Amino acid sequence: MSEQGDRDSIEEILRKDPHILSIEYDTHRKIPEIDYSLFNGEERGLITEIIDRLNDFLNGPYIVDNFESHPDRRKWREEMQQDYDWFYNYYKTSSLKFNSTIQVVRSSMSHLMNNYLGDNQEELEKLIGAVTNATSIRVDDYEQKITTERIEFVQDIKTKVYGVLNFLSSQDRTASK
Repeated sequence: MSEQGDRDSIEEILRKDPHILSIEYDTHRKIPEIDYSLFNGEERGLITEIIDRLNDFLNGPYIVDNFESHPDRRKWREEMQQDYDWFYNYYKTSSLKFNSTIQVVRSSMSHLMNNYLGDNQEELEKLIGAVTNATSIRVDDYEQKITTERIEFVQDIKTKVYGVLNFLSSQDRTASK
């Protein structure tokens, strides 16, 4: 079965679960082709891995559930993992998971900044600073947000991450958006 077919089957199972309200996606954005010559050549493998992780983040689903508390969600996730060996690998792609959103994006931005060798350091710092500011939230504050607020919060971060990737593409290195 294809990767898309696997995802469709997994999502069909999850949509039948009484705790899942919806599985939503942003409008698909094509990730720009990154100009890897802008980075330290010795770190090419790491940069490629980071771009892949950011691509996964940008295209990850919003898995919306009806849990009142994180401990209830954690218990359900553990039960699902016992029932379905694929569950963890799929669920970790959810854009609403705090670790997927904040930790991955922040560490990725740090690595991109530290390995950037291009001429426009100041512009990249500005774009990455916007991402860093957007991800400056404590887990408790994030968990207090209602689902629609979380989705809006993550969409804002995705827009800023896309701006960084667009800047690092071979097509655009001038305009911050």
